Amino acid sequence: MEILRRYLVEKCHLMDPKMFRSEGVPPTETEVMEAIGWRPVIRVPHGEKRMQGELNWDDENWQMRGFKEDFEKMMKKGAKSWGRWCKRFGKDPEKAVKK
Repeated sequence: MEILRRYLVEKCHLMDPKMFRSEGVPPTETEVMEAIGWRPVIRVPHGEKRMQGELNWDDENWQMRGFKEDFEKMMKKGAKSWGRWCKRFGKDPEKAVKK
């Protein structure tokens, strides 16, 4: 969770540096993948077995790129939402907490 928190903190900082301070070097998407245990799915044609040493780098790289892009979009959306909530809280804390 700490790696995800640090990643989100940096996205918040990039959205609004005045409101959110940076905590230094953020983790990379690769570090996040390792932290949550994400691995690309190993695919082979139906009914076949993957042979020793046989790699499908293109498919695995495509999956990793897709994960990284989706993860970054999700974190940017979360940072934007958190920033809006913090601004509402600054204007009217009681109303913001109720929502």
